[in-house]
Amino acid sequence: MNSGSRKWIKLWVDPWLSSTMRFTLDHRHRAVWADLLALGGQSRISGVICSGEESGEIVGLPLLRLAGLVDVPTEELSTMLELFEKQDRIKVEHDSGGRIIIRLLNWSKYQAEYSKQARYKAKKKQQKESSYPHGYQKATSEVTGGGYQKATSLEVEVEVEELQNHSANPPGSHGGVALPSDQIQGSADEKLTAIQRTWDYYIVRLEKNHKLLTFSPIRRQKGLARLAECLQKTGGDLAKAEGLMRVAVDALAASDFHIGKNDRGRRYDSWEENLFRNREQLERWLEQS
Repeated sequence: MNSGSRKWIKLWVDPWLSSTMRFTLDHRHRAVWADLLALGGQSRISGVICSGEESGEIVGLPLLRLAGLVDVPTEELSTMLELFEKQDRIKVEHDSGGRIIIRLLNWSKYQAEYSKQARYKAKKKQQKESSYPHGYQKATSEVTGGGYQKATSLEVEVEVEELQNHSANPPGSHGGVALPSDQIQGSADEKLTAIQRTWDYYIVRLEKNHKLLTFSPIRRQKGLARLAECLQKTGGDLAKAEGLMRVAVDALAASDFHIGKNDRGRRYDSWEENLFRNREQLERWLEQS
């Protein structure tokens, strides 16, 4: 768990006070549910209660450890988790070692709005920083140690006009200047790892079934092409480029139309067709962030 900075989650007042939860869960159940929400907000993988990630696999928590965190006996916690799962509040999985992984369902629906507000505030802050020269780019990301980072703590400040300039003058075109290779951070393996982390982040944010979707060569190629473009936008900084790609994922996840809330009830949230198909599509998502 990442405890290096203060974090917060949104608790929706009306559902908490007047939804069916009030009548189907007693005060002890609701206290444990509130703890699970806090753990989901603290997790490196937003909305997924686990201990972290290792070699591309999510590592869960021992039941005894989780029971200690929420301060109830293990038998009682098991019963509560079964109830929460029947109520479609969570999905319980197990890693290869039998440890528990808890996915909080509808997490992105209720927590994504903060992500949008954080980026808006970051842009407003940048406009006030008159000491920066025109066109200056600054991106900050808390992606560290090869692990995952929750969407709500990712803040990327990129001046929109600068993004548009890159779109109008892509590297290699008239007016575009490609960065020398020695200014671009990361080996080929590090770039592949960054794309794998972004894919895993996409699976979690869009609530995809990781058992059904494969990170195929086509999807990997699309991701690497967009990463190269993000590296141009961030002056060759690999961590910031990965952060930009996650901002695009967040923007897609926040679009009701694309996640199926349209008159056809159809999702338009494919990695290769709707998110990272080409440079222009990537930049449209960045503009909406």
